Amino acid sequence: MRTSSAKPLYITSRRKGVSVVIAALIVTALFLAIFAGLITSQMQLHQAQMEAIKREAEKAMEIPFQIYWLNDTHVRLFNNHSSIPITLRYWITSGPSSFSVFNLDHDDYSVGPGTFKDVLAADYPRNSSNVYKVVSERGNVFVVGIVGEASPAASLFKLLVDRKQVRPGFDSSVNGPLTNILLTTGHGFNGGQVSLTCVSSFPQTTLCSGWSISFDPPSPVNIPPDGAVVVKVNAEIPETTQIGNYFIRIRAVGGDVVEEFVLNVVVGDFSLSVSAGTITIRRGCAGTQQVTIQPNNYQGEIYFRAVSLDPQFAQRVHFALSPNPLNVFSGLTTSSLLIYVNNYVGPPSDETTVSIEARDGLGPAKYAYFELRTLRFRDGC
Repeated sequence: MRTSSAKPLYITSRRKGVSVVIAALIVTALFLAIFAGLITSQMQLHQAQMEAIKREAEKAMEIPFQIYWLNDTHVRLFNNHSSIPITLRYWITSGPSSFSVFNLDHDDYSVGPGTFKDVLAADYPRNSSNVYKVVSERGNVFVVGIVGEASPAASLFKLLVDRKQVRPGFDSSVNGPLTNILLTTGHGFNGGQVSLTCVSSFPQTTLCSGWSISFDPPSPVNIPPDGAVVVKVNAEIPETTQIGNYFIRIRAVGGDVVEEFVLNVVVGDFSLSVSAGTITIRRGCAGTQQVTIQPNNYQGEIYFRAVSLDPQFAQRVHFALSPNPLNVFSGLTTSSLLIYVNNYVGPPSDETTVSIEARDGLGPAKYAYFELRTLRFRDGC
């Protein structure tokens, strides 16, 4: 009598069912872990946003600060109306034909709330033909006044943003203006033409032409009576520009009103990388990659996008990045990329190249690549 060695069909089916359940549990656990990571990342992003709001509030609280000449060599830092300490970073001297920027010692040029300090000026002796300004760590610009002089009337021409972060390759036609200038009418100027000029730059003296500094609308700008016009300051910063701090000096002349502004352009950059050059994932399963940003004199908000370069994988692979955007202001430098591969029918293995795109609006997009290999689903992930 012959006996069959084949296993009962219901046992084989049950084992397959158990394998599918185990695989489903593993994938579910992965997604729960990613979900927990998403929640943590959102909390970190919220904290970063709160920190940004706090920085802007502290910047506004610096406004009552005063700095003025005591004599031809020394200045007084007067912080009597502020509840936060103030530290100055730069001293800027503007003359009829000169322009200089000095780095300030943080210990000497710091003053606590409700106090004042007398220090040696960064540039002395004082020249009555020059205009002296200082820039705080929070980005505020203050004119160095003179004891006994009345406070100057509110300016009709204002630089709306005096500090701008960019990356090499910044182009205003794509990335927007460096800053905006508000031109208004009032006492001393009832309307008419205002001439705008990029006068000089530091530490390189050729940035006005080298960065193609221009104005939109172009100079001269016509200001209607009792009106106002916002002018964009545009630039094309070459990709060969070195990392560092630059200063652009702009002059506005309308009637008897003459104003000069100093724009601090911070040129920084970042590198983009992934944790592995190749990753293998079974179909019906998920895997992760770490996307890392390495900043250099840079702070910004970076948006990511992951795509397969092979169109046939468009419906087979799904990506999710967290946090996205990545807020480098708060010190975050890593985002997690979740990769889920459908359990599709195909050859034993497939490969595709995945592109990670990073954009921040401050320069050209950056890219990183890795190879994704998929295998048939067998006994589990």
